[in-house]
Amino acid sequence: MSWPIDSLTIHRFRGLEELTLEGTGRINLLVGDNNSGKTSVLEALAIYDQPLDELAWLKTARRRVQGFSSISRIEALKWLFPHGKQSAEDEESLFIGDLSISGTGNAGPRQLSAHFEEIEEIGGPGSRFKAGIRETQRALGETVEGEDGDLERGAMLELAMRTSTGVEDRSFKIWDFELSERSRAHESGSIPVQILSPFDHAIESLYLGRFRKAVLQDYRELVLDALQSIDPAISAVEFLPTRGLRAALYLRHARSGRTPVSAFGDGVRRVLLMALALPQATNGNLLIDEIETAIHITVLGDVFKWLVGACKQRNVQLFATTHSLEALDAILAAGSEHPDEIVAYRFPDPARPGPPKRYAGDQLHRLRFERGLDVR
Repeated sequence: MSWPIDSLTIHRFRGLEELTLEGTGRINLLVGDNNSGKTSVLEALAIYDQPLDELAWLKTARRRVQGFSSISRIEALKWLFPHGKQSAEDEESLFIGDLSISGTGNAGPRQLSAHFEEIEEIGGPGSRFKAGIRETQRALGETVEGEDGDLERGAMLELAMRTSTGVEDRSFKIWDFELSERSRAHESGSIPVQILSPFDHAIESLYLGRFRKAVLQDYRELVLDALQSIDPAISAVEFLPTRGLRAALYLRHARSGRTPVSAFGDGVRRVLLMALALPQATNGNLLIDEIETAIHITVLGDVFKWLVGACKQRNVQLFATTHSLEALDAILAAGSEHPDEIVAYRFPDPARPGPPKRYAGDQLHRLRFERGLDVR
């Protein structure tokens, strides 16, 4: 069976020098030590699925930091590209980097090449912003520091996607102070993709837009099934106005009645976010970092039984990282009717880099359930 991603080769992306995943399945588990590159693979997949989308690049660059960050978006984007050991002089110079990601799947072979180059110009959005502040200061008779026409640092991102039908090129000039970000996620060559970080369930705004889509596309029943896998006392999901400035998402619960999502624990909110994201990855990829996060061990089996079934129902290919042997076992049990669709990749110790070890199908089941081997 062919998936959106059958194989993936990453060359010099976010600390990965060269890495290949061959023979993927519907469910792909990435296991291994800390800092072995598992999350970087999810980020590379997010880029590969939306290769010419400027917003996908910017979101991926900042995904490991939520909210305010002292790292600019140019700096964050730069660190998707390979860095060698740098001297103080190198750190002050304009950075140039290249990476590539290639793969095969049901959309055919494709290769993404990306070139990043820092630039300096006078009169960019940042200098115009500062000039506006200085003009206001002058009008108010305040002391004005600095001069108009500041030299501003930005970046040029040049992309090329090669497929069996040809090459499509795109380039973006990006500035830290530029507020507009252009999304081209629905253009040709894109694969539907959703990515969840371990802490996304704590961000309430992520639920609201997704739930509106759930209502419009009528997959509320799927969302409710997911919630009942973790708490059978939940009977409905509702989007209601509040006395505040905005509407909010509520769950109807047998014990507490109509209750805002924010009043529930992390586990319920984590599963809710999975359920809202999964349909948007239909015929594409769902990427979940640390899939076991916030979900109690006693309900892992029920939650993952729902997840594996929903992925099959919606034709979604799942890539998930985990440190939990209990999570791995729960997913294997949930997919026991089709063990050939589950693959695990064991990433090596970062001190001894090498290709991931692949375990799949009946072999993976035997190693875990007959021999008790810890494949993490």
